[in-house]
Amino acid sequence: MTIKTAELIMEFHKEALVYPHTTESSDKHPTFAVRVQLSNAELYDDLHKVMEKRGFYRTLLDSNGKVKDLPTAMYSHIAESEYLTCETVFGYASDAVNEHLDSTSQQDVGVEIFVSSLTGAWFDLKDAKQSHDD
Repeated sequence: MTIKTAELIMEFHKEALVYPHTTESSDKHPTFAVRVQLSNAELYDDLHKVMEKRGFYRTLLDSNGKVKDLPTAMYSHIAESEYLTCETVFGYASDAVNEHLDSTSQQDVGVEIFVSSLTGAWFDLKDAKQSHDD
C-alpha cells in the first residue's frame, strides 16, 4: 500500500466518525434494502409484523451503531450467510406480502417489490423510536 492510499483510508475513516451517516458492508452477512409498495391496501401495520417475523426491519444501524428509522415502505434484511442473493430475498419478501394479503383478505392490491444488495449507503435518517430488539 502506498503512503497516499494509506492517507486516503485514514481520511475516509475520520470522515465516517464525523459523519456517521453510513453503513458498513459485510462479506459474511450481506445487507439488503427492500421496498414494498402496496396500492389500494390497508392494514400496513399487519404487513410490518409479517415482514419483521421474516427478518425484515424498518431500521438499520449507522456506522456508529445507532439505530435509524428507514423511510416509509422500506425494510432492511441482513443475511444469515454470505450466499444470500437479491432473488432469494425477493422471494422472502414476496412470501411475506402474500401471507399478509391472505391473512387480511385484501383483494385487488397492487404489489411492487424492489430488492437491492446494500454494499454501503449514505443517508440522513431520524433516530429510531425503538429498535427491533425491543
